[in-house]
Amino acid sequence: MSINTAVPSIEIDGKKVPMPKPNLKLWRYMVGFEERRQRGELDNMAILDEMVTIVMLAFRLDPEDEKHRDSVEVNIGIEDIPALFNYVQSKVIGKVNLKSAQLAQSAKNVGTPART
Repeated sequence: MSINTAVPSIEIDGKKVPMPKPNLKLWRYMVGFEERRQRGELDNMAILDEMVTIVMLAFRLDPEDEKHRDSVEVNIGIEDIPALFNYVQSKVIGKVNLKSAQLAQSAKNVGTPART
């Protein structure tokens, strides 16, 4: 497995898997992870496991699929998991913030009278 964060993709089973657009499932999982982390419910090993799960969800790999999970854990370098996690996190948060700002602007514009 190889990683290219300039063009987010991983190679698994000899196939290049590009990172698709973040989806709601990934965002919800990340919110839950962050809440559990902030409450102190996760030790370092659990945080690493959650980071692997988030990377897998970002690439639409089933975290329950032991073959893919093992492939990710064996073939992605330990230094690459946090870097890839941070990339995914910044993409998801960036998308959510952009959409939130767009919705706020739309709501603000709805109450503005049309100019003639």
